[in-house]
Amino acid sequence: MADKRTEVLLLTHDGWGTALVDSLTMILGSIYCVHEIPLLPSYTLPEYLGLVREYAEQLSNDSLIMTDLIGGTPSNVAAMVGNQTGIRVFSGLNAPMLLEACVELQGDGHLDFDAILAAGQGACKDVVAAVRENMSKYKGGCGMGKIVLTRVDSRLIHGQVMTKWVNQVQANKIVVVSDELAADEFMRSIYLMSAPAGITVDCLSESQAVEAFKANCFGEGNVLLLLPSLQALKNIYDAGVTVESVQIGGLGGGPSRKVVFQNITLDDADADICQWLADKGVRVTFQTIPEDTPQDVQSILKKYRG
Repeated sequence: MADKRTEVLLLTHDGWGTALVDSLTMILGSIYCVHEIPLLPSYTLPEYLGLVREYAEQLSNDSLIMTDLIGGTPSNVAAMVGNQTGIRVFSGLNAPMLLEACVELQGDGHLDFDAILAAGQGACKDVVAAVRENMSKYKGGCGMGKIVLTRVDSRLIHGQVMTKWVNQVQANKIVVVSDELAADEFMRSIYLMSAPAGITVDCLSESQAVEAFKANCFGEGNVLLLLPSLQALKNIYDAGVTVESVQIGGLGGGPSRKVVFQNITLDDADADICQWLADKGVRVTFQTIPEDTPQDVQSILKKYRG
C-alpha cells in the first residue's frame, strides 16, 4: 500500500471552498495541498459520507478536514470521519485559517493545528474599531536595522509580503516608506494592523527615512524595506539611503504602462529609474513571489523597449 499523504480536505456546501482556494493563489501562487469534496444538492447523506470516507482513507492522521458551518451536513460528516480516522476537524473555514494551513504544509510539510485555529479565530474583527484602537497605540519609529530586502510594491504590506517574503528573508521588522501613508493616520493603521504577528512595523515619510538612515538609527532586527514606487526609491537613494539591491515585486497598470513580468508594469519614467539604479551599481531584479525565477533588469528593459 502506498504511503498515506498529508492534505487539507475541504467539505463545504456546493463547493465554495474551491473559490476560496482560487483567491489564495493570488498570495501563494500554486496550491497543491488542498482537495475539496463539495456537498451537492443531488447527494444523499449516505452518498456524501461514502465519498468522504473513501477519500479520507488515503490521508494520514496528520491531515486536516475543514468545514464551513458547524452542525451542517459537511460538518457532521467530517465529525463522523474524523472520529473514525483520527483526522482533526475544524469548522468555520475562512481565508486566514486556510492560508495558514497552506503556508505550513507547503513549507515544512507539517500542520500546526493550534496556529491554524488561532489564525481563523483571530481574523474575526470589527475592522474600524480595531484600526482606531491601533491608531491610539501607534507611536511610530525610526529604526531601520539591517536591511535584508528592499522591495518596491505598490500594495505595500499584503499577503505575499506577509506570508512569503518575511519568512524568506527572515525579517522581523518592516519599514514602509511612503509620504502618503505617513500623512494618513487611519490608512497607516490599517496597514500596520495587517502586519504578521511578532513583526515590528515603522511607517516613515521619505524625509523621515532619510533622517533615520543618516542618523544611524538602526536598532536591532532584520528589515524588509518597502516602497510604493520606483520614484520613491530614487528619491531616498538620491538623498543618501543607499541600498545594494532592490526587488521589483508589484507595480499596477495604468495609462502608458506596459506589462513586463506577471503583474508588474513599467512606464518610461520607471524604466529610466531602473537603468539609473543599475548604473549606480544596484542589483535590480523583478520577482513577485519566492517561487518565481528572478528576472534581471536588463532582460526586463529589453522586453519593455522591444
